[in-house]
Formats: sequence, structure tokens, C-alpha cells
Amino acid sequence: MAEIETLKKIIIDFISNDLFVIARQQGLTYFDGHFPRGCCGASCDLLLTHCKILKKEGFRGHFNENLKRKYLKIGEDLQSHAWIENDEFIIDITAHQFNERLGREFDKIIVCKKEKYPLKKYLTRLH
Repeated sequence: MAEIETLKKIIIDFISNDLFVIARQQGLTYFDGHFPRGCCGASCDLLLTHCKILKKEGFRGHFNENLKRKYLKIGEDLQSHAWIENDEFIIDITAHQFNERLGREFDKIIVCKKEKYPLKKYLTRLH
């Protein structure tokens, strides 16, 4: 199992070198000028598709056939959000889109143990 610092390096390299290039190639023009707002699902898909080591480490999107879609409770509003996770870790490269709305300073790249995920206390599920 890869360690947190190794995972962070993989993610930093991918974001620095590939994320926006691949997004443009796939016609995801909303990444330009808007990232991270509204880019969480597509970012997860791109990470999982193009960082093969993450799939090897058991990472998957948080909304697959076994998991219900998750939402953040922000005041009275619900906001869907996406990240990738395996049995041990969460990787979130778009949590900082909620800094202003939640009055917090989330890191641009979160790689942490699941129990330490900083957005955890805002999560709710709709059934």
C-alpha cells in the first residue's frame, strides 16, 4: 500500500503536468477558469483513468454501484461532491472550492486517512 506522501506526489505530478491538458482534449472547457468549482466528478474520473497506480491501490469514485451519492450540508443547502477513496485513504483535489462557503481553508490536495477527511462532518446522504 502506498503511503500518503507517495500518493500526494503522484497527484501533484498529475495536476501539474496532465489534468488540464487532458480536460481540454476531452472538451471539458469548464475546467479553464473555473477549477475547482464544479469539476469534482470529472477530476475524479480523470485521476482514476490516467493515474493507473491509483486503481492498483484500490481507489474508486465515491459514487459507484455500492455507494450512495454523497452531499455536503452547507447551511440549509445540499451540494453534491466527489472524491476518490480506497479502504484506507481519501484523495480530494477539489475540496478547496468550498473554502468560502464553509468558512474554512481546505488544502488544494487532500490525501488523508478516511477518518481524518476534513469534509467528513459536512457529509450527508440522500436515500
